[in-house]
Amino acid sequence: MSIALTQAAKDQLDKILSDDRYMRIALNKTGCCNFTLDFYVDRKKSKDELIDVDGYGFLISELEKPILDSVVKIDYGRKGMFKDFRAVMR
Repeated sequence: MSIALTQAAKDQLDKILSDDRYMRIALNKTGCCNFTLDFYVDRKKSKDELIDVDGYGFLISELEKPILDSVVKIDYGRKGMFKDFRAVMR
């Protein structure tokens, strides 16, 4: 798994992460056969795996591991009216 962060994502992570809080990558089902990857700040739980992405800590569960092989980079930017993190897939 080789994931890169854009500079915009790094800048935002610098603003919101702290020593005991990490960015969680969560797989969410949207409809009968689609999914999205959501990103939010969270604390580590016992079954979480902490992975390093360009020096930043990201939390994943067993469910997200197979999907992360398709993620090339994580970006931060405008999505409609809002700004948010997003995964760029292969």
